[in-house]
Amino acid sequence: MAVPRRNIRGLQNISTLSGSSDNLSQPYSLYMRLSCLEMEKFRRGEETASAMQRVDNINSRVRQINDEESAILEALQRRSTEGGRCARGGARGRQEDVSKGRTGGFKIRY
Repeated sequence: MAVPRRNIRGLQNISTLSGSSDNLSQPYSLYMRLSCLEMEKFRRGEETASAMQRVDNINSRVRQINDEESAILEALQRRSTEGGRCARGGARGRQEDVSKGRTGGFKIRY
């Protein structure tokens, strides 16, 4: 006598209705989607404002650097036209720096 073959069913064989509904036809789903889009738009706006503030801070620092560079270059130009020191820091300039204790470099102690 032959044993009849059993048809074993698993989760893949169970039919459900979960994928058959149209979420766009349900009003609460549409309102939820709208609220999610509004929240994302708000977050993106905040990110944009933050990025613009960082760009403004960077531009401000670049202006400060340019101002400081031009002030240093003007001071060097005035110093070279005064004639008291060599513009290139020749032998006389080096002797004055050594006498003031500026030997260059720095030391690290452990």
